[in-house]
Amino acid sequence: MRATQFRCRFLPMVGFAAVALATPALAADDAGRFSMTPTDKGFLRLDKQTGEVSVCADKGGKFSCESVADTRALMQTEIDRLAKENGELRAENKRLEDVLGLGEDKNKRAQAPNPNKDKGFKLPTEQDIDRAMDEISRLVKKFKDKMKDLGAEERGERL
Repeated sequence: MRATQFRCRFLPMVGFAAVALATPALAADDAGRFSMTPTDKGFLRLDKQTGEVSVCADKGGKFSCESVADTRALMQTEIDRLAKENGELRAENKRLEDVLGLGEDKNKRAQAPNPNKDKGFKLPTEQDIDRAMDEISRLVKKFKDKMKDLGAEERGERL
């Protein structure tokens, strides 16, 4: 008798739990693989498994579906190309910072001597700038003298 009461109470609960758990799975199966959305000229068909979108329209009494161009693959290709280029530019930037002695933290550079001091790019000293300016002045003076000489020749003057 006790076993019968147990079965009468337990079996319906198990059955109810099985139905409750299976309902979402059945609903998902009922939804199917494709999702259809109406448009002015037909409908869009979305393949839920692949993500492919197709436009379906009535052509001569028959519905036919054509795949919509998928720009996602093109965008991913461009993203990959830009990521690669970004990595190359970062590597080049790092290389140039190392050559110029700028690769370290600015605070560390101020505190510690630069081991790359004799390597890479150095800013000119005040004396270097003075020498360069003197050379430019000398070249400009020579140019002006040459122009005066050419002007005198044009006018027929003797030098």
